[in-house]
Amino acid sequence: MEFCRSGVCVNKTDTVNSLINDYSNTEVYSENYQGSQLSDDVVLLTYISYQLEDNKKIKQTHRSSIWIRISHGDWQLRFHQGTAQSES
Repeated sequence: MEFCRSGVCVNKTDTVNSLINDYSNTEVYSENYQGSQLSDDVVLLTYISYQLEDNKKIKQTHRSSIWIRISHGDWQLRFHQGTAQSES
């Protein structure tokens, strides 16, 4: 499940279909990664994403993801949220 920066809630199927049908060449950058271990098998990851337009950061978004350790030590994304950063 993802809460997008627009406020729309989408599921895995919606996200996969969007990626398949999105032909844009838009580059998305990210920075300021921070991880917090919530338990042995759960991690909260936060960061900021943005796009560049005329060397200025646009569509800056605070992002948070919850990752769950599943079988064989692999990690699976369980939840993601993007919140638009106020433009100054």
